[in-house]
Amino acid sequence: MNSSFFILFFLHLFCLPFFTLPFAVSTQIVCIPSEAEALLKLKHYLNDSSNTLSSWNSSAISNCCQWPAVVCNNVTAHVLQLHLNSSYSFFEGEINPCLADLKHLNYLNFSGNYLLGAGTPIPSFLATMTSLTHLDLSHTGFRGNIPHQIGNLSNLVYLDLSGLFLFAENLDWLSSLSKLEYLDLGHTDLSKSLDWLHTLQALPSLTDLHLSSCTLPPYSQPPLLNFSSLLTLDLSYTYYSPPISYVPRWIFGLRKLVSFQFMGTNMQGPIPDGIQNLTLLQNLELSENLLSSSIPDWLYGLRHLNFLNLEACNLNGTISDALGNLTSLVELHLSSNQHKGTIPTSLGNLTSLVQLDLSRNQLEGTIPTSLGNLTSLVQLDLSLNQLEGTIPTCLGNLISLVQLDLSGNQLEETIPNSLGNLTSLVQLDFSRNQLEGIIPTSLGNLTSLVNLCLSNNQLQGTIPTSLRNLIFLVKLCLSNNQFSENPFENFRSLSKLSYLEIDDNHFEGIVKEDDLANLTSLKEFYASGNNFTLKVGPNWLPTFQLTGLDMSSWQLGPNFPSWIQSQNKLERIAMSNTGILDSLPTWFWEAFSQAFI
Repeated sequence: MNSSFFILFFLHLFCLPFFTLPFAVSTQIVCIPSEAEALLKLKHYLNDSSNTLSSWNSSAISNCCQWPAVVCNNVTAHVLQLHLNSSYSFFEGEINPCLADLKHLNYLNFSGNYLLGAGTPIPSFLATMTSLTHLDLSHTGFRGNIPHQIGNLSNLVYLDLSGLFLFAENLDWLSSLSKLEYLDLGHTDLSKSLDWLHTLQALPSLTDLHLSSCTLPPYSQPPLLNFSSLLTLDLSYTYYSPPISYVPRWIFGLRKLVSFQFMGTNMQGPIPDGIQNLTLLQNLELSENLLSSSIPDWLYGLRHLNFLNLEACNLNGTISDALGNLTSLVELHLSSNQHKGTIPTSLGNLTSLVQLDLSRNQLEGTIPTSLGNLTSLVQLDLSLNQLEGTIPTCLGNLISLVQLDLSGNQLEETIPNSLGNLTSLVQLDFSRNQLEGIIPTSLGNLTSLVNLCLSNNQLQGTIPTSLRNLIFLVKLCLSNNQFSENPFENFRSLSKLSYLEIDDNHFEGIVKEDDLANLTSLKEFYASGNNFTLKVGPNWLPTFQLTGLDMSSWQLGPNFPSWIQSQNKLERIAMSNTGILDSLPTWFWEAFSQAFI
């Protein structure tokens, strides 16, 4: 799940404290000595392998408000916030009880750090830190029962205990957290918490509820629920014990919902009509379920949607022209279904789209030229369909594209020159089509490319010299085409290239040491089915270390190439029909006894 909606939400949530004036750091603040001592003691029990907290030391004790990860009140100098999450740095070790000495601490984030090791419960002393409004212990390695004393933290607005594989026999302790707005208990076993729904719906301030991958008790339809403030509900990968295969009906009454996530829940049948009651939805994610219908017409009436994810849902039928009514969409994911018919022209109305993924369906016809209107697109994936015709020249208008994947279709004719305008492209994949002609020189303008895949087409001619400009290429696939002459001079500048696949073409010529000298990152090299001759000195040692090599049909002999001995990481090697007359040396069998030959 990569929702632009949630990215913006979390950036706001986590970055706001740094820019709020009462929390600003001033160079004139003198740190309170007792709080500085508490910080130093806290550091002592943490393993700071990246040395991020090196400036936390006794020689700078008066400046603790300028220490990394520390935010103080710029009037009282009390420590208010500690940002010790793994995105800042990775810590191991123990949260020492000295932390409770920071009586004014209201923000504590240890997320993503492996603290104390598996099997250790959440420290009970945290329940004494009653100034906390924000507590994030997600993915920190704690286990066991959620301590009910957390209910003492009555000022909490934000609580994240996800990813810890905790359990709770009841959630009564939450009842005292009347200010709580954000709650994430993802991966918690709630199978014995028969009151979970009744308790949560009574929290008057709750706007965001995340129970992803939780185990829930047997389902029974509750009486009328409150959830007066709820905007976001994430029940992805939840498991009722025993399981259910439908969306619980109480959800359809949450008329204020802006975001609903129900991925991977074994939901069956059609998309439930009750979702149409949630008219304010901006984010709807139902992917990885077992649906057996087409997209219902009422869904196209959810005009506020900006993120729609129906991937891998077993959906069928055609994609309606009415999809073009959802003009607020920023991301549309319909991949890995059984959609048939053509791509509706009306998609060109969705001019706010940033990601469009229709891959792995059974779509036919041509790529509509209206997609050229989607100038905000960053990702366009139409791969693994049955699309025909040409690649539209108008795709060259999509100058924000980072990923373009049209592989696994039946596209014909030439690669348009206009694609040279897509200078932000990082990944370009046109493999497994029926493209003809030459590689346009304009592709040399795509200097940000990391992956370029054109294999399994009918392309011909020489490799253009402009490809020398693609100095960030990591993966280059040109196999199973009709390319000719010697391409290696144009590969000399590709020092970041890790994967090179040029087998089964009409390449020919002599490859020298200088042609390979700059390919220092090369790991996999597949170049069989051509007519190359390798001319290197008897003492040549490659600058690369390969894990995969296929030089079948090269002229490598008559002596067995001694440079192979330097490639001690090889896992796959093929060298048939190479003119080698020597028998395989003993060192070969000793060095590559585990390799696939």
